[in-house]
Amino acid sequence: MNWKIIVPLTLLVLVLTFLITTQFGGKKPPVTGPTQIGQQPSAKEYPEEPSFKLPIATGDIDEATNSFLMDSLEEKSQLVKALDEDVAIVDLDREAINDFAQVYNENDF
Repeated sequence: MNWKIIVPLTLLVLVLTFLITTQFGGKKPPVTGPTQIGQQPSAKEYPEEPSFKLPIATGDIDEATNSFLMDSLEEKSQLVKALDEDVAIVDLDREAINDFAQVYNENDF
């Protein structure tokens, strides 16, 4: 065979061998779940209960619509509150920049 074929094929085999051994030859991750049959997971493994209360499902369209509207109004009020907080932060930054601009006066020099 020609050396122009043998050298690239050898390099390719070496690279593939390296990749396979690094991907599949490592340590297995530790088991995080219960290891014995019948063992209950600890309370920390369960997700927390949601902070909101779900409405009772009655199948009435009007109740579902009202529930949806109440949720959207609550989200809107949270959004308005977050936007007000952002505006307050921007105002504080603007005041700090203006204070810095007043400290530096070109005409004093």
